[in-house]
Amino acid sequence: MSTGLGVDPGSAGWRVAALVKAGGWASHVLVGAQDAAEVPEGPGAAEAETVVVNGITAWQMLHRTSRVRAGQRVLVHGAGGGVGLILIQLARAAGVQVIGTASARHYDALRELDVTPAAARETCRPRSANWPPGEWTPS
Repeated sequence: MSTGLGVDPGSAGWRVAALVKAGGWASHVLVGAQDAAEVPEGPGAAEAETVVVNGITAWQMLHRTSRVRAGQRVLVHGAGGGVGLILIQLARAAGVQVIGTASARHYDALRELDVTPAAARETCRPRSANWPPGEWTPS
């Protein structure tokens, strides 16, 4: 294995995850350094791949489809799941407030991420587009 111009030669041989268009199951692929993320010890290949796919899905939902901006609020359904948890972190990094639907067992974890939890089985009917705080207080 080797690195190209402008890439730290010491990174050759690192275990990385990347989203590629073709050759994803090959033992070696050519990928730009900016498109690869180092995978720490511990997670298996399937787990690393899951994080990449969930992360791309969350990023596209938040930034490409919704085009959120700092100061806005979003409602994340399935906030306790793989895509939801990554979407929450991306939203918080962008300065976006998050309300997340989830099962009650996920509420504490969501609160630790500065998310207002809402019951997954209740119908959320905001009175206005401004979504006032407290409107979705979990029961």
